[in-house]
Amino acid sequence: MLSAALIAVIAVPQRAANVPSKPMPAYQSFVQNWNDEAKPVLAAYMTMEDHWFHVMSPAAIMAKEQRFAPDPGFFAKNGVLLVARVVPDGTPDLKFQSLSEKGGTLEFKYQYTPAKKPGSFNYTTFIGREVTKKAGWTKVRFIENGKVVSEIDVKGGFFRNP
Repeated sequence: MLSAALIAVIAVPQRAANVPSKPMPAYQSFVQNWNDEAKPVLAAYMTMEDHWFHVMSPAAIMAKEQRFAPDPGFFAKNGVLLVARVVPDGTPDLKFQSLSEKGGTLEFKYQYTPAKKPGSFNYTTFIGREVTKKAGWTKVRFIENGKVVSEIDVKGGFFRNP
């Protein structure tokens, strides 16, 4: 009887739990270039200041007094999830949908709608979300329009793809 109860507990599928996050504030920085032809989506889970400066670059502009990065100490308890794409001009749409956790894996879901009429140039657009770090997270999965486009092995020490 006890073994049947244990089997029943093990067989119950684990539900995803929503993870609170908030939009990343505007910093005077831009996403660094990557080979977007080989990998159209850049995904990152930045948990250290060093990670930030491997993904973002300061955009110095005269007479602007905006921060280039989060405040010192921010990464002690927090992280930033970021997804970026190089898109054609013409008002493409990149929208955050949800952030959830299941079995140690974070799932960052968003929607990408390409521009209806591409313009004459390309630019990088991104979504950044701040989150309180949790020790048990081992992977971050980025899901675009219902399809996994990137997975980061956090436990393995990785923080960005590519």
